[in-house]
Amino acid sequence: MGRPIGDKHSIEVATFIAAHEKPFSHSSLNALETLKETLSSEYPIFSPVHSVELKLEGTPNQELPPQIKTGVSGFSLQTINKETNKPTWAIRANENVAEISCFDYDRWGSSSAKALKDLSVVLSTGADEQNPLIFLALRVVDRFIGPSQEAYQLNQIFNLNSRFLTKQVKQAGALWHVHQGWFESKSEFKGRFLNVLNLSTNETPAGIITTIEHTIRYHSDPEALSSSNNSEAYLRSIFDILHEYNKQTIRDLLNAKQLTAIGLK
Repeated sequence: MGRPIGDKHSIEVATFIAAHEKPFSHSSLNALETLKETLSSEYPIFSPVHSVELKLEGTPNQELPPQIKTGVSGFSLQTINKETNKPTWAIRANENVAEISCFDYDRWGSSSAKALKDLSVVLSTGADEQNPLIFLALRVVDRFIGPSQEAYQLNQIFNLNSRFLTKQVKQAGALWHVHQGWFESKSEFKGRFLNVLNLSTNETPAGIITTIEHTIRYHSDPEALSSSNNSEAYLRSIFDILHEYNKQTIRDLLNAKQLTAIGLK
């Protein structure tokens, strides 16, 4: 039987994402740089994200050397587990996207509280009325460790009646992948929720690793997702729904034993 990567759940990383219409302006980048001091106690590792732009010019009869332009397009912040030397939390604000990644996931209540608090700080710091949000998204990566390729069976992890599994997957053996997407809507919210679900397996020395990567994006009009909607309460109202969509999908995908193992039964 396969097993979740964690003791209480199967989540490797949960990422809370906010995308703007345009890349961060110069003034927004200057403001975001202050996060180095604002969040230094929680995210002591700070570094700029550099961009490289290659511009090719010329005519058929005249070749000009390429022009290379470098600059800072954003910033990253991390906190590291000193025992494993791996990140536990990370912030990345780059180009037009701000995201908070939790690699030390516990449960939704505690982990989302910190993520949304920090995301609210980042969005408020870099706020620009001329650069509204275009979507909010939650990406959750679940992993399960299974037996060797010879002993692999699909039902060790999955519910064989799941609507997200294709007929071909049930005949494909240990190594396969399925990528799919669909929209959903809620009457109380303007806009739509886009689900992108990637299911895959790969062979490792530890056995067959099954990965479930589910991204749920809330797309709405600029008025509903204005750059002024940076409060934790507003973010919570959206991300709780994204979380529910993720739970519904996981409940459909996994068999009863796995659901019990990760506390969703």
